[in-house]
Amino acid sequence: MRWRAGFSAIFFTAMSREHFSLEVSANDPKVESNPSVHAAMPSSAPAPTLPQLQNLMKRDPDGYADEYAQRLRHFRSSLQLLEQKPSSSDGKELLPLLSFMSHVTPCYPTAGAGVAEELAALLERHHDLLDPALRRALVQALILLRNRGLIEATESLPVFFRLFRVQDKQLRANLRRTLREGGSVSRG
Repeated sequence: MRWRAGFSAIFFTAMSREHFSLEVSANDPKVESNPSVHAAMPSSAPAPTLPQLQNLMKRDPDGYADEYAQRLRHFRSSLQLLEQKPSSSDGKELLPLLSFMSHVTPCYPTAGAGVAEELAALLERHHDLLDPALRRALVQALILLRNRGLIEATESLPVFFRLFRVQDKQLRANLRRTLREGGSVSRG
């Protein structure tokens, strides 16, 4: 009994100190672009992961427009690097960012204009040199963006039909399923 009382007193003291530091950091004028992220986490907490940021951006797109613009610049520079060396294994590092961008870009249609076309152009130019996992992820992202109305079927379907020539059984099966189902994203 005595141990629990001592523990709870220490716990509540620590919690009140943490709450105080949160209030100070939330009122600090040096808080970065979105103070709601910092107000929800202790000042020593790491930045949110891509899935956490994806969730936050979908809930409040206007509050995270600057963060999206920054991630979009990083994504486009990564795509440019991939354009220069499409056969390098560095493209696998792009997978989480590619998934993130394909899910969040529909929330920012004006800022993200052209992302789907860039992915289609990359697939069209370097489909035979890309790593198979990256190629499949690019196709999934393109399908998702097509389902959200960011690219027309007349632009994406020719790319999909050219990809049937690639020696990747999983990719061809996924494309067949997608075309049969009318364009919906299939996991396979």
